[in-house]
Amino acid sequence: MALSGSAPRRYAEATAIVEAEAARVGRSGVAWRHEHQGWCFFDRDRAAAVERAKQLLEASYAVPFERFERYTPCGGPEEVAAALRPFYDAGCRTFNLVADGPSLDFVIEGAGQVRAIMAAWAG
Repeated sequence: MALSGSAPRRYAEATAIVEAEAARVGRSGVAWRHEHQGWCFFDRDRAAAVERAKQLLEASYAVPFERFERYTPCGGPEEVAAALRPFYDAGCRTFNLVADGPSLDFVIEGAGQVRAIMAAWAG
């Protein structure tokens, strides 16, 4: 199950509902792979990443960025990882990030750094 643009608390609630309902109808022993899917924006500083996100998302969805800013990690890898940490703490172990940044290489490097930060959480 993928949840996009939801708060970590809602993520935990929704995954618990799915698992409880599956158990109720006799689906046991499922190797669940719930994930979080969402946008993230990398740049050299948070302000530049937020401006990039605002331009792209408002043009794409015709909705003011402020409506989903809190669900959109922006900044350097440390900031993006910190924004995703509550989902990790809620049990998420698979993240499908739709990432954007000033260049493909910059985004790949940022995503790799986020992955390394998250790997350290697992010990």
